[in-house]
Amino acid sequence: MGSIADTGITPDQYDRPTDTGDGLRVLFSPEVPKNRLAGPLMSALTNRLAGYNATAPDGAHMRLRDVLSAGEHAGTRTIFSAVRSTRPTGC
Repeated sequence: MGSIADTGITPDQYDRPTDTGDGLRVLFSPEVPKNRLAGPLMSALTNRLAGYNATAPDGAHMRLRDVLSAGEHAGTRTIFSAVRSTRPTGC
């Protein structure tokens, strides 16, 4: 969860990620500004992925698809969904 920490969001501001089978779902507390998720978090994810791919061996590069769903879930948490490909790609 390094990308989340990179944006200054602390562990008490989000729930433990849920594995959805082909990605992760993370619920953030309402105190986290949505513009922090849409800007800095997306940039942090991109930067970490680029760093990984720069050193990954051929055939082990990864692609990431981010999905941001802003709204309230069960009246207590803001939803952010990150769906990522876990299969190596040739990107």
